[in-house]
Amino acid sequence: MEACRRSIAATTITWSISSNYNVTVSQLLSDTAARAARYLSSIVDRRVAPLPEDIARLGELGGPLPEQPCDPASVVALLDECGSPATVASTGGRYFGFVIGGALPAALAANWLATAWDQNAGLRVMSPVAAIFEDVALAWTRDIFGLPLSTGVGFVTGATMANFSCLAAARHAVLARAGWDVEEQGLFGAPGTHHGRRSRRGDDAGAARPAGPFGDHVDRAVGGRALLPVGLAVGIEDECGREVR
Repeated sequence: MEACRRSIAATTITWSISSNYNVTVSQLLSDTAARAARYLSSIVDRRVAPLPEDIARLGELGGPLPEQPCDPASVVALLDECGSPATVASTGGRYFGFVIGGALPAALAANWLATAWDQNAGLRVMSPVAAIFEDVALAWTRDIFGLPLSTGVGFVTGATMANFSCLAAARHAVLARAGWDVEEQGLFGAPGTHHGRRSRRGDDAGAARPAGPFGDHVDRAVGGRALLPVGLAVGIEDECGREVR
């Protein structure tokens, strides 16, 4: 951060109103691309785990909160010089630790381009290109899994919301087979609403395992299976909050 602070007095860059904004950004991105390419080329020969002295240098990334903006080039240089040596070379061919994948060259480059686009994909009108990407992903997903053309797809923020969405959909489907319309009747009084053992995300979705005569009824409705067996995939806890495996 000290190098970043020293650059404050020297820099004349004002990002919002600078007349040479495009030139500055072009230079910055070119420098960043060169640093990234140099890092990737070093993966083949460098050690997998960082050295203790490389980890110690990470302390330079902290310090007091700067009161003024820094030269963007100095920020990138600091990240590269202190951060790059302290990474784990999990993208290389000599990493045999956790099951971790690496980005393909096309995916890496596309990610840079998408960041430059800086789109808000919340609505189709806000980013037509992002909406088309979702349409293409939907079509390809249907093709891969042989799903009907009427299939819809929702893109979530990560695995947690994917589990949550699946539990909510399963809750609707299983209760419907038991003769209960969640949309019309809600969840109070629904069959199998015992929460002694529960899925972590199942509670949030109003999901539960069958219990008592209502649970037996739901079991029969789904061929003797548990109300939401998918709950086992996201973790089951007992009454004391201990995970059951």
